[in-house]
Amino acid sequence: GRGHFAEVENELDIIKERKGGALYRIFPYMEEMNLFYQACDVVVARSGATTVAEISFFGHPT
Repeated sequence: GRGHFAEVENELDIIKERKGGALYRIFPYMEEMNLFYQACDVVVARSGATTVAEISFFGHPT
């Protein structure tokens, strides 16, 4: 969420430097998750019941 975004973004910068770049992006908050689920190949997320249902609906591996 927004509260931890700066910390996570900083960690991501460190990872990118070590591994020569990353093929993913992070966002602080998404209003319309369906657009992102449709555009992705795999989802890494918290496993709340609603999240699992949404990811399953779009048929993505978790």
